[in-house]
Parts: sequence; structure tokens; C-alpha cells
Amino acid sequence: MITPGPKPKDIPTVHSDGEGCRCERCADPEAYDKKINEIIEKVGWYVHYVFDDDSTPNEVNIHTHGLVEKYNHPDIQICFALPQKVAHGVLWAAVNQIADGVVFTTRKRFEHVLTDYDVVFANAVENGRPVLRMILPDKNNNFNTDPYYSQWEGTDSNPWS
Repeated sequence: MITPGPKPKDIPTVHSDGEGCRCERCADPEAYDKKINEIIEKVGWYVHYVFDDDSTPNEVNIHTHGLVEKYNHPDIQICFALPQKVAHGVLWAAVNQIADGVVFTTRKRFEHVLTDYDVVFANAVENGRPVLRMILPDKNNNFNTDPYYSQWEGTDSNPWS
């Protein structure tokens, strides 16, 4: 079961103009872009963790870059506070399935991303680009209970709305 966790303190928060921001991207944008491009070149994709993002549910915006280019599959977003290692593991499980030919679509339960639980996906927009938001279930494998229900905010696929 995935339960909401505290927001990590060592991960940069969102910023609108970079002024006063301590994150790696704002400190040296060229070096940051080079690093990200090297990771995408080597691994094929990259995970970006943004907390305190008031434009996303739960103020959490964990998302991938590179899936469109590598697999012709939409990038994935998670809007639920998870420890960084857990979020990365969940995304690795999803990307491994994509690499094996699975195409995630909306309004369908998918097994094998989480052990013993399903996930569903909804169309969303992250920083102006289309993504598939991974909706995580509660301990009973439901998607319409608090705080899990909030993950549907800003999507076009909420079957409970």
C-alpha cells in the first residue's frame, strides 16, 4: 500500500522566476540542461521532482521526461507525496512495462505497476505539455477516497466526477 508521506526537505520547491531559488536548475541552467540531456541520452528518461507546486493536486508534481522520444509514449506524472525512492521505483516499474510494449491508457486499471494494487491513468497537463497522470489507490485498491481522490484534480478522466 502506498500512503502519503512527508514532502522531502532536500528536494527543491517550485519557482516561478528562479529568483532566490536554491535548486540546481536555477543555480546553473546550462549545466543542469546538460546533465539532464546526458541522463536522457544514457537511460532514455529522467524524473523531475517538484514539491510545493500549487498548480498540481497535493502540491506534488513528480514527472518524467523522455518517454515520448524514447518510446512514443506520453510522459507520466504522479501528484501524490511519496518518498523519492518509492516514486522512482513506481516510475521504473511503469517504464519497464512501456519498454515491453504496454501502452497505458485512461479509464482502465493496470496491474503490475504496484505489487497487489492497480493504478489508473488520466490525461493531464504538466507545464503546458500533455502527460498521463498515474492515479494511486488506497489500501483497499480504491481511487475515490481521501486523500487519493485529489489526484484526479485537473484531469479529464475522473469517473467519479
